Amino acid sequence: MSLALSQLLASPNAAMLAVLAGVLLLYAEFNLPGTILPGCLGALSLMLGLFFLSRLPLSWSALGLGLAGLVVILLAIFSQRALLLVLLGGATLACSLLHLVRTTPATKGIDLPTALFAASLFSSITVWLGRVALRARRNKQIPARILARLAE
Repeated sequence: MSLALSQLLASPNAAMLAVLAGVLLLYAEFNLPGTILPGCLGALSLMLGLFFLSRLPLSWSALGLGLAGLVVILLAIFSQRALLLVLLGGATLACSLLHLVRTTPATKGIDLPTALFAASLFSSITVWLGRVALRARRNKQIPARILARLAE
């Protein structure tokens, strides 16, 4: 790995954006299986971002808050009041990202615009794709009357 890429990803903002890009590219691979390139680039980006985030002083409480935000976002997929849960989960995730890296004189944390961008993009795309998958699964089920005809 080149020194310039290593120095770029050492920034908490760049590492978080690399993680976000990796997750979104993996979403693209899951939606279009077999395209290979988004999956490979997504896995590489996710691993690089997580590697560089792991080298920073992270807060365990912020990781727990981020996990709670992820649970709320996943609950929004199955809820009728999805917008409220997406907003709540996104705000929780953004707050978690703001406090994820413990700031010291040597390290700075994730900036507010980066945290808001990452949380809003991740939460909205996750809920949208989850609801599309849930709708496709419901439409794929065979109606009971067809099953009754097949049983005869």
